[in-house]
Amino acid sequence: AKPDEPTASCSGKNGIDLADRDIFTRLLDLQKRHDWNQVKVVDECVLENATVDYCKLNANKVSSEFACELETFKEFMGNADKLKEYDPKLETLKHIKTIDGDIQLLYSAYKRESRLIAPREFLTRNIAMLLSNKDAVANGLLKPSNVDGAAFIQVSRSYTEDADFHEVEKGWVRGFIHAHGYVAIREGPKGCNKIKIYSISCVDPNGSIPKFAMDAAAAQTCKTIALIRTLCEEEQQQKQ
Repeated sequence: AKPDEPTASCSGKNGIDLADRDIFTRLLDLQKRHDWNQVKVVDECVLENATVDYCKLNANKVSSEFACELETFKEFMGNADKLKEYDPKLETLKHIKTIDGDIQLLYSAYKRESRLIAPREFLTRNIAMLLSNKDAVANGLLKPSNVDGAAFIQVSRSYTEDADFHEVEKGWVRGFIHAHGYVAIREGPKGCNKIKIYSISCVDPNGSIPKFAMDAAAAQTCKTIALIRTLCEEEQQQKQ
């Protein structure tokens, strides 16, 4: 890794192994799968799905190329003030506590989709990490022959250790996130304005939600990623 490029912690001679931490495992497993089925393309964002054995619903993946630096995307995703720009349905976001030094426990609640569908809330563990070239290669995000690239990963998973830590609000339904997050990969050297973004999600909203609403939500993810792409590219242009 280059001296001015942050690296993930606890890196050994072969790079860190994110599979050693359960918060990363399912997102990484989904990222590496080769059996995704393309559903549609919206705003130059490709929506795919795949079945999983741990959830009754499909996992979804949206991918797109961004014309910005990896650092620009990382900074954007780490800015809580930007959340409602690309996720207007988010009603509440609260930081509960920090776990194991670097994992944030967050409570989030989303606006009601319609009067027939109860609003959803989530209690999740969250972490973001910038990976050096060595660590990205070690975790299968870059080919072994790549010596310049890097990656960024942001992931959320439902928190179940203290099921009653945050009581479910009356009238709300608590969903379960098996895996949700972003994998951003830069194959070129630092400063390269070309990255590939993957938004990966496997969520069980629990309760009853019509299939058409679930399909619409998956398609909406494409528009969300397209908006994030526009905002990140605008920020990149302002830096130049």
